[in-house]
Amino acid sequence: MINEEEYVIEWDIKTWKKAFTYWEKNIPWDKISHALEIGSRNGGPSWWIANKGIIIECTDRVDVQKNARKAHQKRGGNKNISYFDLDVLELEEIEKYDLVICKSVLGGVGHHGKTERIEDAINRIYKSLKPGGVFLFAENLVSSPIHVLLRRKMTKWGNSWNYLTEEQIHQMTSPFESTEIHTTGFLATFGRNEKQRSTLGSIDQILLPFIPKKWHYLGYGIATKKT
Repeated sequence: MINEEEYVIEWDIKTWKKAFTYWEKNIPWDKISHALEIGSRNGGPSWWIANKGIIIECTDRVDVQKNARKAHQKRGGNKNISYFDLDVLELEEIEKYDLVICKSVLGGVGHHGKTERIEDAINRIYKSLKPGGVFLFAENLVSSPIHVLLRRKMTKWGNSWNYLTEEQIHQMTSPFESTEIHTTGFLATFGRNEKQRSTLGSIDQILLPFIPKKWHYLGYGIATKKT
């Protein structure tokens, strides 16, 4: 169960919730004691994890105190959360965390086709994890030709975001012992508000079995470091 899912997930909830449901079921939470969120924005995933009794460092490239901490304080705060600004390309911790999470972050790190920056970020995340640690990711995928076209016209960052393929994610997480990736979503992303996205998300549940997997727009999963 995801408490405050509208806050934690923020947008396109019906689609992106699948990532959180998957993580909820497949992470041994009782073995996680220290976590890190990269690119927290408003801090939803940090809030979700902290409320499991886990210590988490909530970070973003800038203004994490202004955004995430302020959002958490409105909810009463949580002593398990600490805050500091961090660019993932400056992450230098070695075997510190049991879990690292990022949601819709890597495509921005590798903006304007700078895929090598994403590779650098993932390598730094890998090094920061303890043996047996897990990397939780959810990212926007290239998807279909119509997605590519409409993003350029409808999304202000559509021309700069680095949309990945499932194959690229597998390749970039190759240092990990294992990577499980799932994909979903087709129509919902075209909704202009959350009500429209929810309606289209319901239609997706009917259409997805008939849609080529490479046309899905969300990829999420878990990469596990060797023990």
